[in-house]
Amino acid sequence: MNVNTLACLQIDRLIAQGKYVQELKNEWLKRWGLPYPYRKGNFGKEIVKYDHGDKITAEDKKFLERVTNE
Repeated sequence: MNVNTLACLQIDRLIAQGKYVQELKNEWLKRWGLPYPYRKGNFGKEIVKYDHGDKITAEDKKFLERVTNE
């Protein structure tokens, strides 16, 4: 499977189905610079969760600080 050609929605759905999970999470990280399910907002100024653009919580912020500082 060539993950480079998949849309973000396709990546999200395949991960939810448990298919190619690690490979797709790596591609997500490469594209967004953030671990799945986080992405940059529409204007690139905020970080949101992929599922419906939910705002990140304090718990999410702690997680993101940890993984982006590694």
